[in-house]
Amino acid sequence: MSVINYQSRRGYTIIELLVVIVVIAILASLTLIGYQKVQASSRGRARAADLTSMRQALERYYTKHGAYPMAVSAGSTAPAYQRRDGANFLQELVPQAIAELPTVTDGDTSSATSNTYKYNTNAQQTEYKLVYIQSGAISGDELSAVPEAMRIAGKNDQYGVWSSGGAGL
Repeated sequence: MSVINYQSRRGYTIIELLVVIVVIAILASLTLIGYQKVQASSRGRARAADLTSMRQALERYYTKHGAYPMAVSAGSTAPAYQRRDGANFLQELVPQAIAELPTVTDGDTSSATSNTYKYNTNAQQTEYKLVYIQSGAISGDELSAVPEAMRIAGKNDQYGVWSSGGAGL
């Protein structure tokens, strides 16, 4: 029978190394999942703040002019999309009511009418609805960061702000 001298053993076995690698991988994946949830929640809060600042600008404009800015053309109820309409989107607000309009710069940019802000008014320009609209369902983490008053019943791809009678637009 041979005697093994454990004091002269150097290094780690392959099993010990694999166990350490698996533990590190599990910890890294948990960290990544947590980070993604924080990012989604942050996105929701940032867009809600952007919508609130645009709502305040719309209300300042209404106070000064007695009507909300037109979406596309006077008397029209067609919506305006920030990604599609570019510099023409709510151009009446800048710089009198707001220094610069917030924009959506992340997400899918292949469509001019998704991952963007959408604004429409009634024909008399006395009511408005301004929403962030996404091409697919908004993640639960992002939506949970949005105030309940900004959520639209039955819609999981948009949230926004509107005048007292604008919810139905």
